[in-house]
Amino acid sequence: MGGSLENLEWVPYNRYIPPLFKRQSRWDFLLVSLTSVLERSRMILSGELVGFSRSECFHRRLLRGTGLAASLLLAVGALAADVRGQEPAPASGKSAERLLGSVEQLSRGEQRERGAIVSAMLERQGWEVEPHSFQAGELAGTNLMVKVQDDAEQEAKDSKDRRWLVLGAHMDRVAKGRGAVDNGGGCAALMELCQRLKAEPLENVRVWAVYFDLEENGLLGSDAFARQLESKPTLYVNLDVFAYGDQVWLHSKDEADPIVEAAKKVDADHPFSFDHGVSYPPSDHLSFRKAGIEAASFSLLRPVDVEQLEGMFAGKSKERPEVLQLIHTEEDQPQKVDASKMAMGVDFVEATLRRWSELVLNAP
Repeated sequence: MGGSLENLEWVPYNRYIPPLFKRQSRWDFLLVSLTSVLERSRMILSGELVGFSRSECFHRRLLRGTGLAASLLLAVGALAADVRGQEPAPASGKSAERLLGSVEQLSRGEQRERGAIVSAMLERQGWEVEPHSFQAGELAGTNLMVKVQDDAEQEAKDSKDRRWLVLGAHMDRVAKGRGAVDNGGGCAALMELCQRLKAEPLENVRVWAVYFDLEENGLLGSDAFARQLESKPTLYVNLDVFAYGDQVWLHSKDEADPIVEAAKKVDADHPFSFDHGVSYPPSDHLSFRKAGIEAASFSLLRPVDVEQLEGMFAGKSKERPEVLQLIHTEEDQPQKVDASKMAMGVDFVEATLRRWSELVLNAP
């Protein structure tokens, strides 16, 4: 952005996981359950497990003479007793691990090494990375682009009706701190989102993802990219300061925009609060809007941060928001990121994009 949190309590599974995620969630839950069973068996046999219930004490004595097969069966019973009546955990667990790992990798390098780190991470994920170098006055930079959904044959076949979505996050950071919140979180969220769209593509939508350079120097990377486009995308969606909190903050010019309508539909089934803001800090979405392209930006913050930022950028408050006391300082470190909430935030953005694609494709 150019300019210890409370743990989220699990909520009932069906309350917020969109239908398109439920299949993956159940497989994830099965894997987690089996892993837990095997670990409980090992701990009971080794005596590491403390605080036994009465049934587990009996299991422990019996297990020593029955071997691993019996231990597995009995541990299943113990596990079932523990989770009886509870809802399965959401699929966000593995996403959270990936997101945290990505933020930590992005935070290791020095200021001008982040582009090389992002490129290497994308290549390991199986993407073909297209570098786009640019010159802005005395400053030289390189944006990194991947084509998430871009079938040339299909593009030629149905180009008239096909929509074009560009996703983006700035990968550069300031010298102070490690840039975990601003904007390692946004880059990590974009990587996770692209992997999900690769696994389950949006119907009849061309999707590019761009990691922008020199945002902190005045949105230079996104400005260079938006100006060189030969045609206009249907929508640009930005991710900036997407790292902690339980409020999804979406900025667009008009509350009637399809992306806002889609987000409101998702909000009804998601535990996080949602806020549409007209006032928003400067970020890469402005470069696309300047080029005449519809643009929106997502952030993940605490409600108090959103309230303070909206007041400040609307000119209603002179109070410096807490999030601005974090970013661009030495405090912007990986430990400030809440990966579990990030994962749920990515759930929200993914579901919003899927709703958006349905709305725009069905629009007259």
